[in-house]
Amino acid sequence: MNIRSIILSATIALTAIIPGDAAMARTSRCWAGYAGQQLDHVFCDVERRINANGHVVFDIDGLGTVVLWDDNTAEMIGENGRYNNNFIVRTHGNDVRLINLENEFNFIFRIQ
Repeated sequence: MNIRSIILSATIALTAIIPGDAAMARTSRCWAGYAGQQLDHVFCDVERRINANGHVVFDIDGLGTVVLWDDNTAEMIGENGRYNNNFIVRTHGNDVRLINLENEFNFIFRIQ
C-alpha cells in the first residue's frame, strides 16, 4: 500500500467514526494527492502541541502526528511507526504542505 492510500484511508475512516473533542482539537481541512493532480479534500481535526523534546507537533486525527523540523523537513508518525521521513515543508498562511521527495506526494493541513 502506498503512502497516499495509507493517509487517505486512515484520515477518512477515522474522521467518520471517532468524534473529536472540541476543547482539544479544531476541525480543519486536509488535502492529499500527487503533484500536478487535483488533491483530495477531507475534514480533519488538527491539534498543535509541544512534545516532550520541545518540538512543535501536530496531531491529526486518523493519521498520526506530524513533526516539523527546523530545516524545513517533516516526519509523519502513525500507530505503526513512521510513514515517511522524507518530507519537505512549505507553508502559505495557515496551510502546511508536506511534499514527499520520493514520489511527489503532497499532504496539506490547515492550522486554525
